[in-house]
Amino acid sequence: MKLLILVLATGFGTGYSPKAPGTVGSALGVCLIFILKYWGLDSWVLPVIIGIPAGIAAAHLAEGYLGEHDSPKIVIDEIVGMFLAGMFLPNTYLIPAFLLFRFFDIVKPGPIGTVQRLPGGLGVMADDVLAGFMVWAILKSLFWLF
Repeated sequence: MKLLILVLATGFGTGYSPKAPGTVGSALGVCLIFILKYWGLDSWVLPVIIGIPAGIAAAHLAEGYLGEHDSPKIVIDEIVGMFLAGMFLPNTYLIPAFLLFRFFDIVKPGPIGTVQRLPGGLGVMADDVLAGFMVWAILKSLFWLF
């Protein structure tokens, strides 16, 4: 069970990247979006409904296994955040979504930095879920305007 939790929490090991594990995990999220869209699964509702609670649980347990709060090895939050950022957007918006998401995840403006202080897996996931939603809202607004 521990191995399964760590595989999920570390994004199939992408969290062990020696450089920028959050960026590598986010890139995995973009790749998964492309694969799901290729398979005709344009609805991100199911991955998000499953991804958020599974991510909270996996991040919470992985923190204990790894012995540190919000370990950089835990990237399930970036993967789910990217799912939110890319939700219902055309493929041409996925690269801007990736770049904006990374910016929000690193800078943590406004409430994004605040929700990260929540305890356990909830805090690990909350900032990326909020960042993903904010990116989606910005890009969806631009999509509607243009």
